[in-house]
Amino acid sequence: MPERAQTDRENDVQLFKARLVEHCSRMRLAGAAHDAFIREHLSRGVISRLARTVANRMECSQLDGQEHYVMHIKSAVCYVVCTLPLPLSAAASWYERHYGGYGDLLAVCWNSDAYRDAGCQILCHITYGRTPDGAWVNVSIFPTRGTMFALEPILAMDLLSPAELRAAGDKRRKRSRIRG
Repeated sequence: MPERAQTDRENDVQLFKARLVEHCSRMRLAGAAHDAFIREHLSRGVISRLARTVANRMECSQLDGQEHYVMHIKSAVCYVVCTLPLPLSAAASWYERHYGGYGDLLAVCWNSDAYRDAGCQILCHITYGRTPDGAWVNVSIFPTRGTMFALEPILAMDLLSPAELRAAGDKRRKRSRIRG
């Protein structure tokens, strides 16, 4: 059994890194500010450091069926990496049942003592999910205070509950009316 656990951890390191690099490639297309942020704060080196801790958290998630997370703070960026032993299609309802929704989980993160005490200005929330059928990663990048990061938030829409999606749609429509 210890050999299998080691193999699972090694697989999680590789799967997490591969999925996050793919996801970052898509997010970089959001614009020059996002590209610059990802190049500096989600570089391959940062991803490799996060991957080592994610594998241990996923091992716990696979054993107890629950979310596990780790928080890393580097400079003004707070990285919160959660593991879920679920397919992406089940993640939004899981967050809704356990937190009231994904947006509420993000609020817990940026309202935490660790986030405030470190003077963080941006939350980088990464969810890594794995089932026997595959692995996935989703990322939210959310500036919360200060002016160090001049970029629009990226919100992991796949993790929002139906009510959160309706609210996000309403906000987008209001913004477009103001701008249009």
